[in-house]
Amino acid sequence: MFSASPAFGGGTPDPSNVALSTTNRNALMEMLGPDRGFGFGDYLTDRVSGLQRGGAVETYDFYIEVPPGQTQLVLQIFDADAGAGDNLATPIVNEDLHDENNATGNWEMSTTYQLFDPSGVSVAIRNLPGQDCDPATAGLQSFCDNAWSDLGAFTIPNPAPGHWRLAIGSPNTALTSEDESNSYGLRAHDGDASASGNEFPIYANTFVGVGQVYTSSAGADPGFSRTHDFFPFIRRDCTCESNDFDSDSSAPIDESTVFTTRTGATPTGSNGTLSLATLWRQNVLTNWTTEQDANDYGLWRLRWTTGRFNHITYYMGDDTNFDPSNAAPGPGNGVEPNSNPENGAIRLYLPADGSRLFGLAGGANDAVNAPLKPWVGHSWALVAGEPPIEANVTSIVRMTITVANPTAYPIQFSNVTGGPNVIVATLPDNGGQTTYVAGSATITGGAATATSVTGTGPWTLTFAPGVIAAGVTATLTYDIQVRPTATGLPKSLFFVGTFGTATQGSYIDETCANASGGASVCGATALTNATLSIGPLCRLTALVTTAPSLAVAKQINGTVTDNGNGTFTVPFRLVVENLGTTTMTPLQVTDDLAAAFPAPSSVVGVTAVSTSILSGVGTLIGNGAYNGVGDTNLLSAGGSSLNAGAAGQIDFSVTFNPNGMPGPFFNQAIASGTTSLGGTFVDSSDDGTDPDPDGDGIGNEAGTGCPSTVAATNCENDATPIQVSGANAIGLAKQVSNIINNGNGTFTASFVLTVENVGSLNFTSVQVTDDLVATFPAPASVVSVTTPAVSIVSGVGTLAPNGAFNGTSDTNLLNSGSSTLNLGAVGQISFDVTFNPAGSANFSNSAIAAGSNTTGNVTDTSDDGTDPDPDGDGNANEPGENDATPIHVNAANAIGLAKQVGNIVDNGNGTFTASFVLTVENVGSLNFTSVQVTDDLVATFPAPASVVSVTTPAVSILSGVGTLAPNGAFNGASDTNLLNSGSSTLNLGATGQISFDVTFNPAGQTNFFNAALASGSNLSGNVTDASDNGADPDQDGDGNANEPGENDATPITVTIIAGPIRDVPVVNDIRVWLLLIAVLGILGAVSLRRAAD
Repeated sequence: MFSASPAFGGGTPDPSNVALSTTNRNALMEMLGPDRGFGFGDYLTDRVSGLQRGGAVETYDFYIEVPPGQTQLVLQIFDADAGAGDNLATPIVNEDLHDENNATGNWEMSTTYQLFDPSGVSVAIRNLPGQDCDPATAGLQSFCDNAWSDLGAFTIPNPAPGHWRLAIGSPNTALTSEDESNSYGLRAHDGDASASGNEFPIYANTFVGVGQVYTSSAGADPGFSRTHDFFPFIRRDCTCESNDFDSDSSAPIDESTVFTTRTGATPTGSNGTLSLATLWRQNVLTNWTTEQDANDYGLWRLRWTTGRFNHITYYMGDDTNFDPSNAAPGPGNGVEPNSNPENGAIRLYLPADGSRLFGLAGGANDAVNAPLKPWVGHSWALVAGEPPIEANVTSIVRMTITVANPTAYPIQFSNVTGGPNVIVATLPDNGGQTTYVAGSATITGGAATATSVTGTGPWTLTFAPGVIAAGVTATLTYDIQVRPTATGLPKSLFFVGTFGTATQGSYIDETCANASGGASVCGATALTNATLSIGPLCRLTALVTTAPSLAVAKQINGTVTDNGNGTFTVPFRLVVENLGTTTMTPLQVTDDLAAAFPAPSSVVGVTAVSTSILSGVGTLIGNGAYNGVGDTNLLSAGGSSLNAGAAGQIDFSVTFNPNGMPGPFFNQAIASGTTSLGGTFVDSSDDGTDPDPDGDGIGNEAGTGCPSTVAATNCENDATPIQVSGANAIGLAKQVSNIINNGNGTFTASFVLTVENVGSLNFTSVQVTDDLVATFPAPASVVSVTTPAVSIVSGVGTLAPNGAFNGTSDTNLLNSGSSTLNLGAVGQISFDVTFNPAGSANFSNSAIAAGSNTTGNVTDTSDDGTDPDPDGDGNANEPGENDATPIHVNAANAIGLAKQVGNIVDNGNGTFTASFVLTVENVGSLNFTSVQVTDDLVATFPAPASVVSVTTPAVSILSGVGTLAPNGAFNGASDTNLLNSGSSTLNLGATGQISFDVTFNPAGQTNFFNAALASGSNLSGNVTDASDNGADPDQDGDGNANEPGENDATPITVTIIAGPIRDVPVVNDIRVWLLLIAVLGILGAVSLRRAAD
């Protein structure tokens, strides 16, 4: 836009290049004097009518766009004077080449040119009286007549960036005959009007005056029209308005307007009827956007052709502009323009570099170029692969907002969504028919990529693309999910909000943008004109005219037949119905039987497909090659269709082999049809005969979408189940293949488990659990477990070992999700367990197998051995086939008993009391759960000796773990049990002690012998040991106390003395003998002394 010009500094086409015109009138703008304006078509300049009727002096305002960094602004005016070229000596030719005097004989019209900087400060002014180019130098007409001139005032060094205003008007002096006309041209550049210089675009803020006002008596009038080109800057809405004043014309040349959009289109209303004398007329330009595309914004081209003897005031307005049609100035005369700039006025840019006209009315050699200006538009399109927008169909639409900057300078939006210059789009939800696709808002081509989305319907999307560099086109996109309902067709869905909330925003234009994205290079006042609003852009819609809806149902048409050879035959019936408003053609129904009966099941055969039309108009042609596997099309390609409302039926039967798969099998057909718009509509079959159970006209709904009045099983894409008969059964056997004594108190047992699918259905999940804590209860313990080893012995299956199995916290031997057993398959699992029996010799173990499939779950408790189902009846879970596996450790039971006499006391009455101490020890390697010691005192003291009394046994545990419970009823005669055996235990290595006293009458006998008997019991049996004399039950420490030399009876000896000294029992206690000798010695000494006396 600000690039080097090829030939000309811009503005109106250079009149000096109009080679074929002797009058050089083409493309010049025109203004009339204050005493002639209104009646001759100049709405601005008339001193009492038109825009100046209120007394204010109005001007034609033009703006010059100066970008940053310019060293000079040169504003030039072509033929700035009014009548300077008139030859007053020839009164009949009272006009110069471009201006007209209305035959008064003198020139009274003055023209003022005043230049304001972007902040609104006046920097230069020139007032040219009639026939004068330079008010300071009288008679210097050639200075500006028919030439480009800056009037010696409009060359500005280092101009501030922004929009410079040039006001052109007549000062409305006291003269009363200012009835002339003044034609002029404008251009602005950097001081170099050649191709190497920079052009500065010029636009009229509202009004321009065009035409010529020669009277019929003007002898020099060539009788030709003038051609004017302007470029309206369209930035909003779907319409714009062309407003002209006093366009009445005379033959043979009539006025005309021709509009061409930025893309070359001709909008409706381009060459509309123009205004009558002293009245306004508005033509609305439409049909330059579509419901899908509103991108034809930016600079259009307007070519005005004005007839002779006519002047027209013209401006363009947007949708906010009042309609001035047929309105004359003055109170009560309508909505004629009453401000400058007028409300809603559209900028009219002058032609750009290199523009020229070679013919008065334009011709093949014309070159009228448009300046370059940014534009913003928007459009929508279906995302690639999405179906057309139709009712009951889900589509994804991509909205694209295009920001094009074809200029040589950047434009600037905000960098953040909270900034003042952003683009905002509003997406309505259309009653739930449109939804913003979360996360889809993106920006490409901008220096920033900030986006924000608020709301949950409607949604407000804010885009902050930052700086758009010179020559760059940025795109802002977001996606919309569209699913129209079938209500109210045909209807429109809106992809942007209502007009007031449609896509809109603002940006800082080329004159004031900061290329680095910082604060504008212009001040606040300059930004008023340099900040351009966008939109609201034309509202985009999608017209929904059709509601395709295809539905299919499928059922088992009868029963599933067991053919007795492992195969089954199932008859199917499908009903396909067109529930929509458009014909479905071509139509197809596919049924993939390989998916319905997956391996290892298989399809054996399929009957021929038969078809019929149930209602309405349609054609269904069965596919003779259909087999459900290689060819899944039930209908012949291209030959089938269903009109709106029509329904058809398809029948066929399938024979299949489930091959152990338990079922149920699920089958679903898919109907598809092409709509009138070219989209494809599909539906998956629903189980049953009604393709649309809830009756809403939509067959393609999920199973959760039914209203409460319809059972959930009827909604609406449920597959058809096929159930076959069969039994689930699993069996498990377990054996111990070996038990090793590790010599450290632990044993290692090797287990082999055999798991078998003994039923007629495959298991898709298999598990075997083994609880070793239950097998080896405390005090026994599991020391270690090896990782299970698995294999398939026969048949088809997979066993996946569980590496974390330890039998305690994790009892699963397999990973069930990866373990399968087809019918008849046998698998094997083996592992070793090291355990400490802690004195126990016998254990029992049972594992549990579980098999699962879609029909349920079954279990079996292991049987001892290798055959899970010994009787082969297909039921392993019955009495006699769930026996636990015994585990016996090879260990010795051994118990030892020793007995000694601690003391014998002569009671002096013929009786003696003996104190006995018995030591009982578990000298084996197994625990005793029952311990007893018996002592038969009748056998020890046979008649005539007798037991007088016995004390209650006292017991204690000397070492190890155990419990001795004394028998309070023990008397050595009728009750010889020293212990309560049910409460007495001795773990391996434990030692206990029993003590009691016996008072007996020897009846003259002096020697007795006593032997007690110890017994220990556990699951492995019962052992006994006769007591050995002394305190050590197993003197040689070999773990066997029941051997020769270790079962000696304990002697009991008493001595009876006659005479004064009673019988003294002979005992084997040295202390008793010493006491007896001492007593006898004392007695002897006493006798000798008495004899001496």
